[in-house]
Amino acid sequence: MNRLIPSKTAAIIATVMLLGYAVFQFCLILGLPWGHYAWGGQNEILPIALRIGSAMSILIYLLAISLILSRARIIKAVKNKKITYYGTWVFTIYFFVGILMNAVSRSPAERYNVPFILVLTFMFLIVAKSEGAKL
Repeated sequence: MNRLIPSKTAAIIATVMLLGYAVFQFCLILGLPWGHYAWGGQNEILPIALRIGSAMSILIYLLAISLILSRARIIKAVKNKKITYYGTWVFTIYFFVGILMNAVSRSPAERYNVPFILVLTFMFLIVAKSEGAKL
């Protein structure tokens, strides 16, 4: 157990952050001119293909939320402990890669995401390493 941030707190923080990202992606789908903060920052308003990517991102975020909340034993959306165990680690790595991708982006606006994704990754790492949710 992490003494600084308990796993349940980390899971809730990650959930709030992912819901925020989901709302952001939904706004991109609706055509709001925030595309310079996502998908390489090349388009202010996303073309259809990237809007589909944003819709897929929302689904990925919802899966990540169900896994982290299940792993932290806040809800029982995913009952299989192996899936929650490995799934939480997969998302920890996924968000770590996101840190790198945003850090090397050509878009200065997209690089502003790095601190947020760093926090998100750290929250997933806390839950992934938590003792109460191990196999």
